[in-house]
Amino acid sequence: MILTKRVNYGVKGLLNLARNNNQSFLKKISQEEEIPESYLAKIFQVFVQRGILDSKKGPNGGFYLASELKDISIGKIVECLEGEPNLDRCPLNSVYCENKETCAIFSTWRKHEEAKNNMLKTITIADIMSTCTEI
Repeated sequence: MILTKRVNYGVKGLLNLARNNNQSFLKKISQEEEIPESYLAKIFQVFVQRGILDSKKGPNGGFYLASELKDISIGKIVECLEGEPNLDRCPLNSVYCENKETCAIFSTWRKHEEAKNNMLKTITIADIMSTCTEI
């Protein structure tokens, strides 16, 4: 399974915050994770809007985790940054499936997509932090 660059950067940013006592500066995270600062800023803005992060301006400002690590799943990150998965999309041509009731591929594809999405909802930032020695 391949996650988008945006989701990958979002996960890296959150892991960085977790390693830094749940708070840090955008510029520092951007440099440490080698993520363009403007791109990470847009991702973090979404996280603030969705209640995953808080931000504070000023010399002692920065970004702070607003949720517990155990409550931030990869599925939630994907949903925040990419939207709800479209399970009515045809796996062959990326458009709405007109023949999903009779298509031999659609039901199998949908079952696997649902399983993947459910699995992503079970993996949390806390899980990743507890199993990785180097991130």
